[in-house]
Amino acid sequence: MVDKKIAISAEEITAMKQRATDLISFYGKRDRELYARYREMFFIEPAEAARDQTVDEKDWAITRSPTSRNEVIGMVRLLETSTLSIHVPDADQADS
Repeated sequence: MVDKKIAISAEEITAMKQRATDLISFYGKRDRELYARYREMFFIEPAEAARDQTVDEKDWAITRSPTSRNEVIGMVRLLETSTLSIHVPDADQADS
């Protein structure tokens, strides 16, 4: 295994940090909204009641589907039990 060192200047590091801050700012609202929606689905938070005034509140119930939660738990179980094996060929091995 060849140990290659990459030299990065202080200006490049500052530019990377600034880019990261810009990306967080740009996608921040979207990320918060997606996370809120994810929480609603995973923790099966209660849905809103019907807004129609003619509906009797005792005549209906909302049952949230646990599908989203079950899929996330299944994915986590697969990731926890699987052995990750990544092989990236060197430039010398790419032709063979």
